[in-house]
Amino acid sequence: MKLDAPVPGGPCWAELGTGDLEAAKRFYAELFGWRAETDPRQEAGGYSVAHLGDAAVAALSPRYQEAQPCAWSVSFAVTDADVSSRLATEAGGRVPVGPMDVFDVGRFAVVLDPAGAAFQLWQARSFSARACSTRPARSAGSSC
Repeated sequence: MKLDAPVPGGPCWAELGTGDLEAAKRFYAELFGWRAETDPRQEAGGYSVAHLGDAAVAALSPRYQEAQPCAWSVSFAVTDADVSSRLATEAGGRVPVGPMDVFDVGRFAVVLDPAGAAFQLWQARSFSARACSTRPARSAGSSC
């Protein structure tokens, strides 16, 4: 499957929240050949974008709260994070975070579906996340 652009309503980004960012960078570099670039802005909190070649493929980030589990999360592409957040609430979900701007790169919200499953909404601006890189990773089973 080749994805050149995010599909509204489809997964567009994966992000790891971890208690040991440096260990995660080393692990995924060895496993998939990822090269992590950490955003130098203090307010980015150590957020790092992982690349295969020049393609951004995922993010590695410190946990934002102590109680946050170390886990991968998924973002879904939307054309309007505010409207999608309202629709999620009307459908029985909750929006505990956002919508909010993420620098100039996009607009973001965290949503809990009616059963409590968490996911993010992503309205792209200067960064249009995509679900899968068109380049294979080192592990044959890891590409989309």
